[in-house]
Amino acid sequence: YQFFLQIKKDILQGRLTISNDLAATLGAHAIQSELGDYDPKRHISGYVSEFRFISNQTVELEEQISELHKTMM
Repeated sequence: YQFFLQIKKDILQGRLTISNDLAATLGAHAIQSELGDYDPKRHISGYVSEFRFISNQTVELEEQISELHKTMM
């Protein structure tokens, strides 16, 4: 868990660069870890924006993360 937190911090602060696709995948896994399975009653539009994964996070990336989160169980 400590390793995960360090990698997350390094990505957010720009010490590690990753592609948007990888950022979406890692973001979806982080959301799954924090919030559990996707629930349309609890996870309303924009819920991903409460989290920061990369310094230049966009709405498009957040939507991609949300779509990936919906597929995880």
